[in-house]
Amino acid sequence: MTSPNPIEKKCSHEDGKLCCHSKEAIILTLSRTPWRLSIKELSDITHFHRNTLRPTLKKLLEDNKNKIKTTGDTKSGHYYYGGITDFYRRQARAIEELDLPSDQIGKIASDIGYNLVKNTLKEALKNGPQFRHNSLYEAILHIKMAYPFSDFIWSETGRVQSGTVFRANSLDNETEINPHDFNLRIHSCLCNGDKEDHISCSLVIGALKGAIVGTCGVDANVKWNNAGNDPKYGTYCQYQITGEIFVP
Repeated sequence: MTSPNPIEKKCSHEDGKLCCHSKEAIILTLSRTPWRLSIKELSDITHFHRNTLRPTLKKLLEDNKNKIKTTGDTKSGHYYYGGITDFYRRQARAIEELDLPSDQIGKIASDIGYNLVKNTLKEALKNGPQFRHNSLYEAILHIKMAYPFSDFIWSETGRVQSGTVFRANSLDNETEINPHDFNLRIHSCLCNGDKEDHISCSLVIGALKGAIVGTCGVDANVKWNNAGNDPKYGTYCQYQITGEIFVP
């Protein structure tokens, strides 16, 4: 007697579980969640028992291709998908499918990136003007911290390191960089260096504008102006950031 074709397997909704194996359910849940989840939270979402989730998570952690990461052990740790850029790339693809003119789609993507970062910084830097910077260049550290499209590496001690490299280049290749007008290279950009992927870059432009407003308190002009490959840092997109008036 031959075993039934797995494609013909029917789903049962009687127990409220996701209609897939625990491994698939975990990958699906974490890949569309841009924050860390505990075992309890995963159990609440998937309706799988914690004793089912723990050994499955252990196997996923051993298989790096699934990109599942943890900040602790299998009992007390929090789990996340180590491909957050993939999450936002899917957002860009969804925005691109809107039945609207391309300029409107680009503005929607930019507005999403802008509000995402500005609101994050507003909450994080609400303690006063001491977090403000007098130049855009000085604000790069906060801009990088607020950049939402970066993969993060979490250590066992809870420290965080960004997987995205920011490098500033002057427009005229001089040694000194104009703190109010400079190029910023992002390795790798949300579009992964694809010059045709304008919607992803619109998200990035909006995010950079939101970060500048949040850390400097002023508007700045941000525009894509180049893409390429750096032998040391890999693919990048380059954005020109220009501002004029800064808070004292």
